[in-house]
Parts: sequence; structure tokens; C-alpha cells
Amino acid sequence: MSAAAETAPLARCARGQRGWYTSEAQHEISEASKEIKAAQQQLRGASKNSACEATLKAMLKAARKKRSNSRWRALETFFEGYVRQLEKKSREGDQAGFYRHLKMIDVEGKRSFTSQNIKDEDGKVLRDPTFIRQRWARWFHKLLNTKSPTIDRHAADKVKRWPTCVPLDDIPSLLEVEEAVREMANRKAVGPDDLPAELIKLFLDGDQGLLREFHAIVVDVWQTWDVPQQWKDAIIKVLLKQGDTMECGNYRGISLVAHAGKVLLKVVATRLSHYCEREGILPEEQSGFRPHRSTLDMLFAIQRLHELARKKSTAVFACFVDLTKAYDSVDRDLLWDVLRRFGVPPKMLAVIRHFHEGMRARVRTDDGQYSEWFDVGQGLRQGCNLAPLLFNLFFAAMLMVAVAEFDKDPKVTADMIKIATRVECTGKRGRSAGKKAMMVTVAEAL
Repeated sequence: MSAAAETAPLARCARGQRGWYTSEAQHEISEASKEIKAAQQQLRGASKNSACEATLKAMLKAARKKRSNSRWRALETFFEGYVRQLEKKSREGDQAGFYRHLKMIDVEGKRSFTSQNIKDEDGKVLRDPTFIRQRWARWFHKLLNTKSPTIDRHAADKVKRWPTCVPLDDIPSLLEVEEAVREMANRKAVGPDDLPAELIKLFLDGDQGLLREFHAIVVDVWQTWDVPQQWKDAIIKVLLKQGDTMECGNYRGISLVAHAGKVLLKVVATRLSHYCEREGILPEEQSGFRPHRSTLDMLFAIQRLHELARKKSTAVFACFVDLTKAYDSVDRDLLWDVLRRFGVPPKMLAVIRHFHEGMRARVRTDDGQYSEWFDVGQGLRQGCNLAPLLFNLFFAAMLMVAVAEFDKDPKVTADMIKIATRVECTGKRGRSAGKKAMMVTVAEAL
């Protein structure tokens, strides 16, 4: 990082530029300002209550109006073009360009409130920045280290076992590392190592000597499981979701992790994703965070179900479940057991585990200050490119166990798993021709 600072020093991007102040607008405003100044000077030497004074006041008023109109015309012209550009970027789905365009005039999206006053555990309002940082550290320490007492530690034993896929343990190749670096997203916040993704992408330039050195580091971590502490650690930035800004529970924590560590985890995620797709481990209904799929597919499926149901005059019952703190509540020990059942080999599993074990985090508030480090012993690494796939696998195992338990448990009532609807079959003359029950199995749309 020090070598990069010497050869490519940091620079602050220009912000808040007055794009409306064009050369034409500058000329018109300057001419009007000169007229105002001349009228003011003449007005000082004019006799009071004279016809000359009245004329000069009228000239001064007209000059001021001219300058004001010039400004408003320039602003109107600028914002018409500005809004057209915003609409274009929104239609094209260029989210980064959209927000970059907003920042040109110092307009930003949803801001965090981590330096605002918040309440402690007893409801007392905290105003001192030090106490606020300590409160955030206690909140996330409790959230990320509290294990559920109702977890069945042997639940993974009920998951179908896949044969161990030994090729997943192969040493990452230079080509895999190069592809992972190339796919890194630009303009992402840095993690604890302060190393931006754009700097790592410079490894691809020239004879790629730096890339080979970086590949050697990745291979060493893969073989020794000695993950650098900065690759494990996270900086938590919180964003307000909804509700009272003083309640910690109304915020979402975003973890900023090291981009260098993301390269190795991208290799793991790519291998594991291809393996899961090939073996059909994930349920067909799972669409989020899968290649060539989207949650929009499930929205379309639900819409079509409602359309067909209305056409057939059949009732449709849909249950939408929002999992609270989903990633933060994943039990790691149970996750490792699930991955073993799904055929993940020992070395890949060890690499994943060592990225999680010994993990620390600290909270950064809006004033740029940090809380003390605290250990993280629960949940997935928010901000990690492997976390969505790990959660998909964990949730797939949950569904496998739940469906198997429901099917064989006679105490579970039928309406917990199935929907029984009675459909009136109406004859041509409008009279009821009888009733019959339809049993429809509930399917998850993820």
C-alpha cells in the first residue's frame, strides 16, 4: 500500500461543481452585474426625490431582474439536461453512474445516521460520540455472537449425503485467480486493509508479475489455511432501514471486508456454485443468487399463478416470509456439517472455516471514528461474495429437513403444509353441481 501511495498518490474527486454556470450564463450575469453596479454608483450622486432618482431606481430594479432571470434560465436549462441524464442512466440500469451523477450537485441517496443520538439498552438517549460507538459495538457483538438455544445440533444428519467431490480441493490455478481479479467490481468501499479493487486489478497489466506473486500468496493460504487477519476482519457501516433513528434494531449493518480476501473466496464461490448446479443440490424454486436466474422469475411465476387461478375461479393462498437477521443467525457449526453432507471436501471446507474463525469487526460512524474491535462467532460474513451461496445451501438443508419431518410427523396438521380449498363446481344453469376438495402442496419461491 505504501508503494502504491508513492507511485499513485490519492486524490479527492471534485464535487459540488456548478454545472449550470456556463460561459454564456457567466457573460449574461456579468453584464447584468455591471449594470447594477453602474446604477448604484449613479444613484448615490442623484438628488433625493428627483425624477433622475426615480429613473435610476427603475434601472437598478430592471438590472437586478435581468441578472435573476439569467440565473434561472441557466439553472432551468442545466436541470432539464441533468434530469434527462438521470432518467437515461436509470433506464439503462447504470446504478453506479446514477449515483455518481447525483453527487455532481451534492445530492446523495439514503444516508446513515450512525453519528446521531441513539438509545442504550435501557432506553436512555446517548449523545456523546464515544458512548454512541460503544453502544454500536455492544449491539453488534450481541447480534453476531448469540446462538439460538432451539437449534437441533443433529439436524444436519437428516440431510441427504452427497459423495465428497475431491476435485474441489485442487490448488487454485493462476487462470482462476486472474478471472476472479478481472471480475471484481470497481468503486467499492475498502476493507480493513485499505486496498481498493482498482489497485488489485493493476496486477493484470504488463507481464503480470504482480499477479503471479499474488497467486503464490493465494496458494499459500489454500495449503496452510493461514488466512491473514485483515482478510478475516470487517468494518461495519450501518444504514437506516425504517422507523425510529434512535433504535439500533432499525438499522442494517453492512460489512466492508478486504478485497484481497475476496479474490480467493471468489474462486471458492465459482467452484462451489458450478458443483451445486451440476449435482442439483439447490432446489428448483431457488432463484436468488444463482447463475442465469433471478428473483424476478419467481415474481413472474406468482403472477402467472394468480392469473390462472382467476381464470379458473380458484383461490390462491400465498405466504410471504421475511427472515429476521437471516445471515447473522446462521449457526456456523451446523453450516460446516451441512457442507460436509453436500460433498464439500476437507481442504475447501477448512479454507471457508478459517475465514470465519477468529473474525473480528468494528463499527465506523459518520464522523470517521471507529469502535473497539470485537469477536464475531456467529453468522455469515456480510459483504463477502461467498455468503449468498453459503446461505442458499444452509436454507436448502433446512427445507429438506423440514419437509421430511412434516411428511412423517402425524402430529403436524395438514394445513401447515398443504392448503385445502373447496371449489364449487357450477353447472350450466348456475346451480351447484357439488363440491370437491383440492389439496395443493406449498412450494417455496426463493
